[in-house]
Amino acid sequence: MKSSATDIYLKMAKATICRDDGRIDEAERWCRAVVESAKPLGIVLPFLGVVMGPKSAMERALAEGAPELLAKVKKLTNGYFRNLVRFHNRFTGEKVSEDLTPREFYLAQCLKGGLRYKEIAERLGVSTNRVHAMAKDVYATLGVRGASAIGKRVW
Repeated sequence: MKSSATDIYLKMAKATICRDDGRIDEAERWCRAVVESAKPLGIVLPFLGVVMGPKSAMERALAEGAPELLAKVKKLTNGYFRNLVRFHNRFTGEKVSEDLTPREFYLAQCLKGGLRYKEIAERLGVSTNRVHAMAKDVYATLGVRGASAIGKRVW
């Protein structure tokens, strides 16, 4: 049976929910299902889930199931993200940083939300040392000294 765009987006939503709940293996299964369903149709938008963190389930699924799309999706994701931040800044009058990559921005959101490095590491599927190194880069890019100073640089 041929998948519809709605089916693909539902699978992507399930992958995201599983990831947020810490069910990484299940999230990866849903991500592989998204790749299998979307690739034959040429649908790329669901793959924007690549921004959800280093070595994300969707990035791994793309690398395995559609490696030729991975670079294209990353480029589209970065452009989409930059446009989203610019729109947000114009609409709200805030000065949300455009200097962060989508992944760094996600990390900054987690830090602003009060998550500990261990919790962030579990969400992203990386070590706490990797989260610490990424956080240092985020702080340096934003010119701040800690999570409490991130303020209006991320929403």
